[in-house]
Amino acid sequence: MLQGRLFSYTDTQITRVGPNFAELPINRPLNPVHNNQREGHARIAVNTGRVAYFPNSLGGGCPMHRPESLQAFRSHEARVDGTKVRQRSASFADHFSQPTMFWNSMAEWEKKHIAAAFSFELNQVQDEAVRARTMNEMLVNISDDLAQRVSHQTGIKIARAGSRQTPTPSAPSPSGPLRDTINPASSPALSMDKPCLKLAGRRIAVLAGHGVDGGHLAMSIKQLSKLDLLPEIIAAQAGTISASDASLHKVNRAAPNA
Repeated sequence: MLQGRLFSYTDTQITRVGPNFAELPINRPLNPVHNNQREGHARIAVNTGRVAYFPNSLGGGCPMHRPESLQAFRSHEARVDGTKVRQRSASFADHFSQPTMFWNSMAEWEKKHIAAAFSFELNQVQDEAVRARTMNEMLVNISDDLAQRVSHQTGIKIARAGSRQTPTPSAPSPSGPLRDTINPASSPALSMDKPCLKLAGRRIAVLAGHGVDGGHLAMSIKQLSKLDLLPEIIAAQAGTISASDASLHKVNRAAPNA
């Protein structure tokens, strides 16, 4: 899936940004890339020289793509021998280890949220066959607990309770979906149910309105900034608010948008 998305990302950037998407500052590598690309939609770089092809005489031979050139890219020469086959690794048959580890790592409130999200979407599906497949070919292979929770909220019957297995890597089973090849544990890194040890960098909402104590507001903003926090004034409307000392303070976000 990840390999497939690499192709998708390239097509997406070409469609949204254009063929020169790699020139955007956020995409551009630190080391300049020398190629023959010029002109085109969303071109940012301004190339010097007169030619963008090789071999050439007008540009002193640059860009140099010829293997005999010392300035050109050269692939490492390595002897390769063997039989070329089209075959996936056995790990491709493991569809459920990662989602099971994710579920096992969740706190109770997170599990309720996940089960509710699955139930919300499945309750909008009208095709009973699709609902049944989602339950009995996916959710039961992630966690029986997850399947039971979703079944309770959707009314979808579980055909195979206690279905999770951990077989040895092999070809897909003709009788059902692919099972895990390992028995996943849990990881505390996956759960958000942990205390926040550092507040630096967090946005802090400062609620204020017309007539607020200007000195107190300014001091609050200053003290929060000293703690490496990002205070933002939230008011009923955007624009500015007038403090009790007639000073004006910019509203960072209107309450309906915050």
